[in-house]
Amino acid sequence: MHSGGHGTVVEEHFQPRVETAWQPSRIDGLDLARAIALMGMVLVNYKAYMQVGTLSPLWLNSLVDFIFGRAATVFVILAGISVTLIFRRTGSPGSGNGFRRYLLRRGILLLAAGSCLWHWWAADVLHFYALYIALGAFLVAWPERRLWLLTIVIALISLPVCAQLTVIYDFGDHLAGLDGRAWGLRLAADYLVSNYYPVFPWFGYFLVGLLLGRREPVNRSFHWRLLLTGLIICTIVETISAGVLTWLDQQDVEVQGHWGLAFLRSEAFPVTPLFVISSGAGGLAVIGLCRLAAAWVGRSPFVFPLYCFGKLSLTLYVGHLLWAFGFVFGIEALGGHVGQIEMFASVGVFCLAGIGFAMVWCRYFKRGPLETLFYRIAHLEWNRPRPMVTLPEA
Repeated sequence: MHSGGHGTVVEEHFQPRVETAWQPSRIDGLDLARAIALMGMVLVNYKAYMQVGTLSPLWLNSLVDFIFGRAATVFVILAGISVTLIFRRTGSPGSGNGFRRYLLRRGILLLAAGSCLWHWWAADVLHFYALYIALGAFLVAWPERRLWLLTIVIALISLPVCAQLTVIYDFGDHLAGLDGRAWGLRLAADYLVSNYYPVFPWFGYFLVGLLLGRREPVNRSFHWRLLLTGLIICTIVETISAGVLTWLDQQDVEVQGHWGLAFLRSEAFPVTPLFVISSGAGGLAVIGLCRLAAAWVGRSPFVFPLYCFGKLSLTLYVGHLLWAFGFVFGIEALGGHVGQIEMFASVGVFCLAGIGFAMVWCRYFKRGPLETLFYRIAHLEWNRPRPMVTLPEA
């Protein structure tokens, strides 16, 4: 891929891979990663939405707090991988415009669904995914060097921006003050200064996914490198953060409010600089682990239900929020209160019911309900024959 004389970017065309009986049309390891990430997201979202507070015992509370934000990191990286694989499946050189139209339509659908959920759940991720996927429609064909450069720039901008958000944690109040203003203004502000999944740094994770998708197909040694490198970096960052903060606390040094000391904390909401590194490395480790696990166990009856669960991740993401809304409303209508037991019971019931539903659905359909609806609307091919898939779906 190169630049033309007038500065226009010529798209890079990837070599399509021919599908064989040993290379199924979906990558099970990615579906497994989606399932693990979705279960983590269900857990942390229910804890936040149901306002359970500190869990008991404290180690359990620390574990759940550690998961906050990291499940979404895995999803954003996977979204970038998916965009690259979809682009590679288009195959023909003249398919770039059709590919962009497909992703832009899909982004609009995600934005519509996310905006509805955003009205009740401020931490919705779908409207952020909509932006990242729409941008990915134009960036996926960039040269790899340019993508790496953009990723590095996003990371370098994110570190001081995240430190400032950590110290001056009042942007959420400013966003609340935009209620009643134009929807587009509130959306733009949410993309830039939200306490949840703003462009800096979350779009950087998406770009990492775009780059990872170019490596497919990859061997197990690459997955081992992802797992070990990610795990080592995440462990080092979290150990340094915990150790230094403990030492500062013993010295009676106040961390809150100091811009420089904000670089020592690893927290998701609002995101801190160390979390950017730790969560990104942890997300790569999870993906590497899931790819290795899927290659090792294959389609074992013990793991296959999780593949189905991950395959319906969009449908189940929307479903888990609707279930939470209804569960809390029902408990409160009966005069009850949602505590730790009720929260974990709700998580367990949803995950088990979701796995059961996904297994039955996948027996008869290729995609989940919302996945099918979005796919067909984005392709506008309700009755048109589908092209042969030459690369695995993400």
